[in-house]
Amino acid sequence: MKKVKTVSKSKKEFITGVVHIRATFNNTFVNVTDVHGNTLCQTSVGACGFSGSRKSTPYAAGKAAESAAKNAMERFGMKVVSVIIRGPGFGTEAAVKALQSCGLTVTSIADKTAIPHNGCSNLDKLIKPSSVKVISDDSSEKSDIMLEPLESGFALTLGNALRRVMLSSLKGSAVYGIKIEGVTHEFTSIQGVREDVTDIVLNMGMLRCKLNGASNKCLNLNAKGPCQVLAGMIETDDQCSIVNKDLLICTLGQNVELNMTIYVASGKGYLPVIKYKENELLKLMSEQDLIGFIPVNALYSPVNRVSCRVENSRVGQVTDKDKLILSIETDGTISPSQAVDSAARILQEQLQPFISSDVSYKKSQVSSSSGAKDLGYDPVLLRKVDEMELSVRSHNCLKNENITYIGDLVQKTEGEMLRTANFGRKSLNEIKAVLTNFGLSLGMNVLNWPPKDIDELAKQHTDED
Repeated sequence: MKKVKTVSKSKKEFITGVVHIRATFNNTFVNVTDVHGNTLCQTSVGACGFSGSRKSTPYAAGKAAESAAKNAMERFGMKVVSVIIRGPGFGTEAAVKALQSCGLTVTSIADKTAIPHNGCSNLDKLIKPSSVKVISDDSSEKSDIMLEPLESGFALTLGNALRRVMLSSLKGSAVYGIKIEGVTHEFTSIQGVREDVTDIVLNMGMLRCKLNGASNKCLNLNAKGPCQVLAGMIETDDQCSIVNKDLLICTLGQNVELNMTIYVASGKGYLPVIKYKENELLKLMSEQDLIGFIPVNALYSPVNRVSCRVENSRVGQVTDKDKLILSIETDGTISPSQAVDSAARILQEQLQPFISSDVSYKKSQVSSSSGAKDLGYDPVLLRKVDEMELSVRSHNCLKNENITYIGDLVQKTEGEMLRTANFGRKSLNEIKAVLTNFGLSLGMNVLNWPPKDIDELAKQHTDED
């Protein structure tokens, strides 16, 4: 059983405190602490003598809160409290009313009950992957890329989306047509050449090239037999490079010449011959240029294969998180890492219209009170952290992180604070308790913070006080 840190009995007064109400469907627990999280007194419905079905009634919850309130007022002189509610029980409202009826001034009520859901975590508390790692890099064309940790179910969602985009929407370069001297169509053969024109067209469809700065290019291939004509024999310049130079195009016999013009363009997806008339580049060619033009099935996608698998990932003591592993094979014109990066950027661009600048998901939105409209910010945010009367350790940690104002502090998450040097759980609880007393919490989103004239606004607030 977890030990509760309790303040020893003394005459010390705690004018301000925090009341924690945890309501379940069969009990209600009331815990009164100081602003630093130290327990002063606590009780429950069961401890007040209620049993059976009566433990779940609002009346019983009110009696438990009344008992805790009187204890805190008599022993510690408590007058002002903030209330934190957790749990789905029915006695929370009755408990708060009981606190007020006893004479306590309730400054704020924060309901931190987890929202029921269908298995997906609260959006504000979703785990974010820490990094992308290349766990297997056999070559520049094949890699296994890992992303972890992810919420349960997210790995498959993201993996399928990235896989589809990589296979269908990445830009690449491909041959979309050729012209061979002396050949008018693909259903023929060339004297002295082992392969017929149809085979040559199929081989040219497997040519992988990379255009650097150009959207389309015409390449020339001139060869004289006897020899094997390879892709590396194609004439290129600094705007175009051939990746698979060992690709066999055809085999020439004795004293046979081959003169070929190769049309290369950038695009995405797959453009079969049957749709070659949709190619905008062909519309720019004259009828004379189209004589002898043989279209080629153009596979622009630089990614040959993508598979994704999901494994378990561990976060602390939790082992049901997801790990996404993408096995990617490209044609060599881009690396697997570049393919993932490009796919992620495409998804980001496509989803951007759904993200409104006025409506966004946030843990909480700080709203200016009526007395602070002239300042444009809640005056509490303009206070310096020195006014929070923190312990020396906590104050030094904030100072080392250049956290000057409370507005700077509330935008930090618990995880970010715990990663601060010499900052532990005790300091975190201390800061959370003080912020709760102000009606604030960690992880808040303050629009347009910090203001350009923050020092002047802070001084103005101080003068008004």
